[in-house]
Amino acid sequence: MSTPGEVAGISAVGRGYGLVFEADFRNRSGPEDAGSLEILLFSDDSGHLSYVEIDYCGNGLLMPEHLSLELTPYNVFRSDALIQV
Repeated sequence: MSTPGEVAGISAVGRGYGLVFEADFRNRSGPEDAGSLEILLFSDDSGHLSYVEIDYCGNGLLMPEHLSLELTPYNVFRSDALIQV
């Protein structure tokens, strides 16, 4: 098993815990603009991935059994702490 020092981080070190990336995709399997799937990545103070959250409509609705997501996200958030290569 790798130690944290051997694994590359996803964000700058020393920024604390927080959201570093989010991508939101529209679901087209139901009525028009029925909902969206949101993927959120969080890092800790060491800069490593600490949590992945996947929501449907901000957890306001139940996840449908079948999804038909658009390929391109309609909303993308990138923290300035996110390491981009």
